[in-house]
Amino acid sequence: MHIIKLTSIVFLNVFVLFGCNRTQNITDDSLDKSGAEITFKEQTYDFGNLNEGDIVEHDFEFTNTGSVPLEVIDVQVQCGCTVASRPEGLIGVGRSDKITVRFNSTGKPGINKKYVTVTANTAEPSEPIEFTATVNPAQKENV
Repeated sequence: MHIIKLTSIVFLNVFVLFGCNRTQNITDDSLDKSGAEITFKEQTYDFGNLNEGDIVEHDFEFTNTGSVPLEVIDVQVQCGCTVASRPEGLIGVGRSDKITVRFNSTGKPGINKKYVTVTANTAEPSEPIEFTATVNPAQKENV
C-alpha cells in the first residue's frame, strides 16, 4: 500500500511538472511576436502638377520600429517610368532610412497613380507605397 501511495505521488508530481512546463512553452511561443517592423513617415505622396518630360523624385522615409534589425530585401516598381532605390544592409532597431522613388513623366500625360512594393523581413513581408502626379501634356509644335 505504501508503494502504491508513493508511486501515485511521484506520478502526480511528474505529470504536474511536465504539464506546467508544456503549458508555459506554448504560452511563451504564442506571445513571442518580436521582429522587424517598418513604419513609414508617409505611404503616399502627391507630386502635384507636372509638365510632361519632368523627372521628379521623393524620399519615403521609414523607421525600424521592431525589436530586431530590419532588412529591405527588394523594391519592385509598377512600370518603367519609375525607379526606386533601396537601402543596403541592415537597419538597426529605432534607426531610420529611406527609399528614393524617381518618376519620369515622359509619355505619361494625365493622372498617374503608381505603386512601389517594398519587401522586407517583417511579419507582413510586402508593404506598398504609392505616389500620384498629374502630368500636363507636352505642347506639340506646328510644323
